[in-house]
Amino acid sequence: MTPLAWTECQGQVRLCDPIRQVGRVTDRVGMVVEVSHLQAPVGALCRIEMGRGRASVLGEVVGFRQGRLLVMPYAEAQGLAPGLAVTALASRLTVPTGRPLLGRVLDGLGEPIDGGPSLGHLPRRPLESAPLRAMDRRRCADQLTTGVRAIDGLVSVARGQRLGIFAGSGVGKSVLLGMLARNSSVDVN
Repeated sequence: MTPLAWTECQGQVRLCDPIRQVGRVTDRVGMVVEVSHLQAPVGALCRIEMGRGRASVLGEVVGFRQGRLLVMPYAEAQGLAPGLAVTALASRLTVPTGRPLLGRVLDGLGEPIDGGPSLGHLPRRPLESAPLRAMDRRRCADQLTTGVRAIDGLVSVARGQRLGIFAGSGVGKSVLLGMLARNSSVDVN
């Protein structure tokens, strides 16, 4: 095993939780599931075991009330019943990163849905992390040609710059993003 692989392996072991906490579903109000006898921070990932051979459902802790966790499932939790087991999986959601992601199709949790190989070997990064301080970011110096004349003529856009597109519903935000993806002079978008 190479030293880099060994270091990465040690990092994964440190993230492991050898003691699994298991709680129980006590109530469901709308999309929120109340779970008792489980401790996890807001933003933690949980698995709701649906029982009777049904696939489990992932959810995220969104709050707490009177000593119970409030968990919002990521998928439809049809057949949810009081007493079902809920397991705390991780303190925060992570996604795979790296060059092997280029050209792959992932779901909202960073799992491949294109039938390609697993991404389990890739390093993972937290979905939410602290932003870089403004003075620690590299300067945006190279101009980016977007391929949209209205933008290129009126607004100068630099590589690495962040842009926001804000408008009401049905006015063409998605169309504009499609135009930027098709016509921008970039290697990866």
